[in-house]
Amino acid sequence: MTAASQTYNGALAPNGTTSFGFQASYSGGNTAPTLTCTAS
Repeated sequence: MTAASQTYNGALAPNGTTSFGFQASYSGGNTAPTLTCTAS
């Protein structure tokens, strides 16, 4: 993942704050994981 500023928001004032979000999509099945145990 890469985050970069845009031309309209490339400057941040001293003591200013900012935040960013994450958007994603996925298609397909969502099956339960397979659990395995091994003695050692």
